Amino acid sequence: MKNKNILLIRGLTQEAEHGPEFLHELQKKMKGYNIETLDIPGNGQHFRLKSFTSIKKNVLFLRDQWKKRISYPSENIVIGISLGGMIALEWSTLCPEDWKHVILVNTSHGALSPLHKRIRLTNIFSVIKILLARSVKRQQEIIFSMNVHNKYLKDPTLHLWTKMASLRPVKTSNTIRQLIAAILFRKISAKTVVPTHLICSRSDKLVHYKCSIS
Repeated sequence: MKNKNILLIRGLTQEAEHGPEFLHELQKKMKGYNIETLDIPGNGQHFRLKSFTSIKKNVLFLRDQWKKRISYPSENIVIGISLGGMIALEWSTLCPEDWKHVILVNTSHGALSPLHKRIRLTNIFSVIKILLARSVKRQQEIIFSMNVHNKYLKDPTLHLWTKMASLRPVKTSNTIRQLIAAILFRKISAKTVVPTHLICSRSDKLVHYKCSIS
């Protein structure tokens, strides 16, 4: 009998513990699946490492960890959000045997969409504000305003994010390196043969929804 696993890959500067509500809902909907989350270098448990400026290098780093976590034979699904979606897409083209399904959420590709839609211009100023913010809490407030529309989640979310950022801070240099990795993701390694589903929100403030329907 095959093991059933889901790997969730987060976005820019985010770590495995971001969005516990989403993980809870995902587990309810996907009963029978073991759900795993992994951090790329520079984020979460790997916050002391230097982030890669290459999506492919992130794939190789995560794949090495993933192989140690699961048992074979297995049926695996990867869900990638934003930057995590770029990693998931590249992974599925380099190693299609690893996945049964790929789900990409609010992501983009440099070969398919222009830069001003992949990174909305208004967010460049927000990123600068984050880099210049004098406190961890202020940084998280700006990030919250860029990512979350539900004001009722603000207080508990900011409390959690501030705590994580204080324990496992993402270096400014790593934020920049992750942005570079996203911007440089322009070459399609191969045509994926894995069934791939795209999910996007018209209200996403970071990536224009047309990046998912190009």
